[in-house]
This record gives sequence, structure tokens and C-alpha cells, in this order.
Amino acid sequence: MQTITPLTVADFKGESVIVIGKIEIDTTGIDINVGSACIDRTGYLNGNITIIDLANPANYTGKITNVAIWAAISMASAKIATFRYISADHYTAISVSEALGSVIAGSAQNFAVDLDITAGDYIGIYFTDGSDSIEKSGSGGSGIYYLLGDQTACVNAEFTILTNDAISLYATGTYQELPDVIDFSLNTNIEDEVSRFSAYSFSITCLNTDKRYFSWNTASAYYNWLKQGRRIKVWAGIEKLFWKDISTASYDSKSFDV
Repeated sequence: MQTITPLTVADFKGESVIVIGKIEIDTTGIDINVGSACIDRTGYLNGNITIIDLANPANYTGKITNVAIWAAISMASAKIATFRYISADHYTAISVSEALGSVIAGSAQNFAVDLDITAGDYIGIYFTDGSDSIEKSGSGGSGIYYLLGDQTACVNAEFTILTNDAISLYATGTYQELPDVIDFSLNTNIEDEVSRFSAYSFSITCLNTDKRYFSWNTASAYYNWLKQGRRIKVWAGIEKLFWKDISTASYDSKSFDV
């Protein structure tokens, strides 16, 4: 394990630059959420089935970027998917995550995902081992649908309902990474860059490939991303250079989320 020595303000003076890791933009202006509260419940549901929670369908169209799961018994692996109602008890999977790996029981576990979702869609989960389980309530919920096996790629599949049930599965999404940033400018009045990072003005230059940001290009996946009032998240850090000779350099860095 690498040990990182904390850097001081004096370490950076005259030898540092601000570096950008990535820039994310709130593409909708609305915090997307879907699913039931990720809490400790009185019951559980075993695995090797796919479960769709009917509570709190997605409130907006966009991307799900985080999912919280509360396992009653630790899961060896799990996948998250968004589902769309077709008719009666039939649903189609829309977008599925990679396998998340183990989900430790006893508390809400958060995972980064990248899932497409449309307003009105639902969130669901598949976990592999029949002896694993997720926290479940048998009353007070909006109901859940379940079907044996991995249904995260299903089309018009018929599920079975448990009315009034709920599982501890909750997903959110807002920010997405702005692609092809080729230049940026940050102006700040903060002198103590090590302990805090802040900008009162900034500019970003990014490529408008295939006219993806144009206001008339309604078919673009990036339509309406860039407009007045959008929130920006800059993943930035301060980089100090320790020059060893004319051709080699090494550095330590600190990163800040603003």
C-alpha cells in the first residue's frame, strides 16, 4: 500500500498547477430517483430471481449513476437493471449494469452504475445465489414483481406480483461526464489551495462533434445539455512538481470535488 504524505500550502507555492480530472454536468436540472428506501426491513427475499420494485417509478428521463442495496444476507454478486411496463404483468428490461461484485449485508451499500432510464420506468435487481437475500417488507409497499433467473435482458416477460411488498433498492442520477473537453479556464480568489478549492468563474471548451449540442438536434443524446442554469461539477486537484532533472519528474497531488 502506498503511503501519501499530506502536503502543506508552503509545498505548493510557485511550483503548482490546477489539473482537471473530469467535468460533469447536471444534464436535467432535476435529481432523478427511483425505487424504495434502502433501509433495514423486517423480512427478506432470497436470490436467483429478478425483482422489480413498483415503488417510486423514475421521475425523469436520463441516467441512473448510483444504486443503494441493503442485503439481508451478503450477496456474492448482483446486477441492476431498469424495466419498462408493457402490459398486464409483462415487463421489458431497458438497461443493465455490469456485475457489481459482492454486496455486504447489514447496511446500505452504494455502487456506481450507468443506466438509461425514462420517466415511469422501474428499478430492479438480480442476484445469483439462492441463499443470498435482500431486505424486504411484506406490507406498506407498492408491490414487487419477481421471476426466476436472470431477467435483466428480458423482453415482454411475465412476472409474478407480491402486492404491498417493497425491497431495499434505491437509485439516483443527475450528473454525467462532459465528453471531449479540450480546454478550460478557472479563476479563483482562494489563496490556501491545499485545504480548499473554489472557483468564482470558469470557462470550458469542448468539441461539438456531429453537432450534438445544437439546440435543434433533438435526436442527439446530448440534446439540451448545455443551457443557462446548468450545474457543473469539476473534479480537480493541485499538482506539485519535484523536478529531478531536465527529462524526468514525479509529483504528489490532492484532489477536491467542488
